[in-house]
Amino acid sequence: MRRLMCVLTLSMAGLAALLFGVNVISYILVDRLALPLTIHTMSKKLKAYPNIKSRMAAIEASFEEAHRPVVYTPFTGWTAKPFQGKTITVGQHGDRIHDHVLEVAPDQATIVRFFGGSTMWGSGVWDQETIPAYFDTFNPGMKAFNHGQQGHNARQELARLMNLYVQGETADIVIFYDGCNEIRCQARQLPTHTYTEQIRHAMQLTTFGDALSTLLVKHTRRLIQMLKHAVRPTTNRTCVHDAQFIAACRNKAQDIASHLLRTWEAAHALVTSQGGQFMAILQPLPGIGHPNTAYLDEPACALEMNAAVYDVIRKQIRESGHTWIHDFTHVLDGPEAYYFDICHVTSNGNLKIAQRMTELVQN
Repeated sequence: MRRLMCVLTLSMAGLAALLFGVNVISYILVDRLALPLTIHTMSKKLKAYPNIKSRMAAIEASFEEAHRPVVYTPFTGWTAKPFQGKTITVGQHGDRIHDHVLEVAPDQATIVRFFGGSTMWGSGVWDQETIPAYFDTFNPGMKAFNHGQQGHNARQELARLMNLYVQGETADIVIFYDGCNEIRCQARQLPTHTYTEQIRHAMQLTTFGDALSTLLVKHTRRLIQMLKHAVRPTTNRTCVHDAQFIAACRNKAQDIASHLLRTWEAAHALVTSQGGQFMAILQPLPGIGHPNTAYLDEPACALEMNAAVYDVIRKQIRESGHTWIHDFTHVLDGPEAYYFDICHVTSNGNLKIAQRMTELVQN
């Protein structure tokens, strides 16, 4: 019996050592294979997209974006860490920065602060191709600041705006650009944000099982998933949202719309109390209006879900009578291709949105 126990113990120790070794190797391979696999999978996807002028530029921007670190930030949840890459630059305060075009003295420039999620931040584009960067080029007497953060919704933007005021910053014009993340974040509970469950889980005490899984198999699983996706990418034509989530979006459309509208109203009250001008913009999304989406590899159910919630949001906007809320859902209508997924647009789309924002501000 003692000999059997000894054999079993040695066998388990050997298995654990093997799993640990494979896990370490997987960790190294995940790091080394990330770029070539990203290029491989994205190249196949982007071939069908007529609005990607430079596929390699888009790939480089997407890769740097995916591997850019973020850090926990009080009240707002998270911000990007300072980062300097080929396509992406993040400053010391976690904001994406671009080269300003000023034809006036810096202390005489109109300060315009932009808030939003990844669409405002500039997913998939270079620093000078974001909405705030283009806005800067159209308005040389203004200085645009990009406070967009990936995954942020309007409630987090309000918190960031309050942080800036408390820190002594000023703003002549504040622009909130929202819609997509309200649908994806608020359907399961109100209020919430993209990483609610991850932060909640991280605050819990680590169990023995969690520690053992990280030590022995976590990175091996990541490597397997990465290779599976590279060999056989999942088609987006199959609905990625479960039926329960889609039903929640439809059932909570009124609450989602009211939450967004009240958040905008709170931001408007705050900005005007500080002597500034506030604008809220409902961002365009595929499935709403008449944009070119024929080339998009997105499921019909996701487009329908966008439209169902947006119908309610737009109705509440009309009923509110607020002249400082602007509906951009038709800005990207027409035959030209702008989108590259369910909500993000390429540089030509950002350019057109910045042009429309310029018209609003100048008028």
